[in-house]
Amino acid sequence: MAIRFIISLFFAILVAFFAIQNANPVEINVFFAEYRISQALVILFSAILGGSIVLLLGMVKQIKSTFKMKTAVKTITQLEEENQLLRHQVDQLTTFCEEDFKELEIESDQAGDPNLVKGVNEK
Repeated sequence: MAIRFIISLFFAILVAFFAIQNANPVEINVFFAEYRISQALVILFSAILGGSIVLLLGMVKQIKSTFKMKTAVKTITQLEEENQLLRHQVDQLTTFCEEDFKELEIESDQAGDPNLVKGVNEK
């Protein structure tokens, strides 16, 4: 950030020095009017106008980035909630399957047929 400020200050001084060296009066035609003003003022006004346009465009870009960031954060939050819900459902199904498997083991032990559980394990 400090480097940007130093570079901006350097260019501002350069423009001011250039404007002072070109202080001759010039004729400016704006639409249908004619003005006679110092060339230094034209240079400084043009530099200020250019800087203002760059600032406005930068602000538009920043606002768009902020909007995209908020949208992304909202999407991430929704996906995290959905992920948590799905993990909970997986845990419930795992518990349910383990309970069914235990019931099958008990039934096969009671029936004396070990292939009942063996067949389930192979699937």
